Amino acid sequence: MSSSEKELDLRIDHLQKELALAEQERDILRAAKMQQKILMKLLKENPSRQV
Repeated sequence: MSSSEKELDLRIDHLQKELALAEQERDILRAAKMQQKILMKLLKENPSRQV
């Protein structure tokens, strides 16, 4: 394997790791947004129980 192929493989590995992290972050943000929507709905249904 030539050095340019090794460099390319390293770059691909790096990008795949970045993508995996970005996907995890997206999933976390989605879950947080869903939690927020649920909490807002619960607060609207029971306004007297606000913290």
